[in-house]
Amino acid sequence: MMAGKPDFLNGEIPQLIRQLAIPVSVGMFFNTMYNVVDTWYAGVLSTTGIAALTLSFPVFFAVFSAGHGIATATTAIVAGELGKSSDRSAAAYLAQSIGFSVVLSVFLAAMGIVFVKPLLAVMSSDSGVVALAQTYLQILFLGVPFMIVIGAVNAGLTARGDTRTYRNILIAGFLANLALNPLFMFGVAPLHLPAMGVRGIALATALIQVGGLLYIVHRAKVQGCFEQMTLADLRPHREMLKLIVSQSLPAATGMLMVSVGIFIITSFVSRAGDTHSVAAYGVAMRIEQIALLPTIGLGTAMLAITGQNSGAGQFDRIRDTYRTSLRYGAAIMAAMLALIVPFAPFWISLFDATPEVIAVGTVYLRVEMITFYAYFAVFLSISLFQGLKRPMIAVWLGLYRQVVAPLTIFSVLIYGLNFSIYAIWWGICAITWSAAIFALLYSQRTLKGIVAL
Repeated sequence: MMAGKPDFLNGEIPQLIRQLAIPVSVGMFFNTMYNVVDTWYAGVLSTTGIAALTLSFPVFFAVFSAGHGIATATTAIVAGELGKSSDRSAAAYLAQSIGFSVVLSVFLAAMGIVFVKPLLAVMSSDSGVVALAQTYLQILFLGVPFMIVIGAVNAGLTARGDTRTYRNILIAGFLANLALNPLFMFGVAPLHLPAMGVRGIALATALIQVGGLLYIVHRAKVQGCFEQMTLADLRPHREMLKLIVSQSLPAATGMLMVSVGIFIITSFVSRAGDTHSVAAYGVAMRIEQIALLPTIGLGTAMLAITGQNSGAGQFDRIRDTYRTSLRYGAAIMAAMLALIVPFAPFWISLFDATPEVIAVGTVYLRVEMITFYAYFAVFLSISLFQGLKRPMIAVWLGLYRQVVAPLTIFSVLIYGLNFSIYAIWWGICAITWSAAIFALLYSQRTLKGIVAL
């Protein structure tokens, strides 16, 4: 075994979780800060710029969901094959996933460019914000194929315990974004580079994805992901693609439900408030994402550990990993509460000092802090079931949490009872906690059953 390579089947679980989760969390911190930088620069242009990026987020996230589904399914499948010591089969599945990613991502990018305007118009009646968001997204979609293929290649690395490569890509991307955003936004006259405004933010992201793909392919080759792969493996294989698609669709649909949920919330916020309210929601979401980063790291560790140990039939280790991760999550969420709740107005003001934006965003953050552990419980449970190749729970939880409950509850609160925008924040809290309680109980029941086998 290579020095430093995680021992999924025999290593100490707390150490294994930290070994996998910390690089992911660090990488995702820089990825979120990447988005924060975009939001900050958009705010330099105007509050309308922030609102445009907020409006763009659910549309772009819907496309990203497909890539997430493929990456999640590939991680689980490849990890399971490696747990069975079937390295040749793992390489073949990775090749099928990469090929599938290329075809699907090109199709999604084209569809996004064509249909972006009507989707944005559903969320907002502000023609200025819609036009700006459309301009931003049409350029951003050019980077979608690179982004989705990066996820597929990274799945092969994650299944082997390498979470550092993607971390490095995200750190480098953040640093590149810091330099490229102002360069493209404001232009450089001596270089005859025109000022592109919000379009420059999107162009920077598209170019950074190209560089990220080149680097991750190189690292995957170094780590041996392609060692037993042949050109024949890239030809569509019906049974392999069937498994990849069957595992990808629930994960992608679950993530798509997040996009739909943000779409629904943004629509209600836009109608219950105004442009300031939409901007406040966008800024507060960025801060919220930073606080939730450790949940992504722990969820990724849960997925990889579960995948390999499920392949090896070591279900008791999966149960112990789940319980240990829940304890880690509780400690981390407590620390986040102390950092964010008392200083919420300050964090919001870093992006937009408009009093209306600060007021609405502060209430959102303080209510969401009560919801944080519920998010974590849901995310971790979904990762558990995805690693067990039982991904449908992500669909049902997503459908309830992101679509059915918000549409029902928010409609009653806003249109039926004429409550203020703050009722939406409390509605999110109640919906998420109800989903979390179900996820925790269902996970414990499932683990008890499989460990007893």
